[in-house]
Amino acid sequence: FLRDVLFTSGGWVGTMAKVGLGIIGTADIAQKIVRTVAQAEGMEVVAVASRSMERADSWCTSLDLPASTCARYASYADLLQDANVQVVYLPLPTAMHKEWALKVAQAGKHLLIEKPVGVTTQEVEEMVAACAAAKVQFMDGVMWMHHVRAPKMRDAVQGGGL
Repeated sequence: FLRDVLFTSGGWVGTMAKVGLGIIGTADIAQKIVRTVAQAEGMEVVAVASRSMERADSWCTSLDLPASTCARYASYADLLQDANVQVVYLPLPTAMHKEWALKVAQAGKHLLIEKPVGVTTQEVEEMVAACAAAKVQFMDGVMWMHHVRAPKMRDAVQGGGL
């Protein structure tokens, strides 16, 4: 899905075989993304950053992400310098989203950010604007809207059935 979004939005660059995903933070929710990406064609986890190298190593090892194909960083900023990363997944605490979303956009990387996206509406607007200015995609982690139930729920609300 993410690869399709990048391709159809004009964000796809070059003829790379796979989109490289970097993960900033080793939150439990990020494990689900790793498992999903492992099943997807056209995308792979190529880098993980944590606050310590020990944590990055142990987290990657627990998810069978080999060091030969997945770089590990003890600095979030270092991950943003990795040329193999085209998309950054940001599962950090919400209070840290704005700072790192702006840095992701400045680095020219597409952004998949976990929910809730920001502390305030103004923060979210700034993040979206930064991504637009950098010509990178801003995607939030609310994928339920793509579920087959969403149109039925929308029809029920709009039709006054609730």
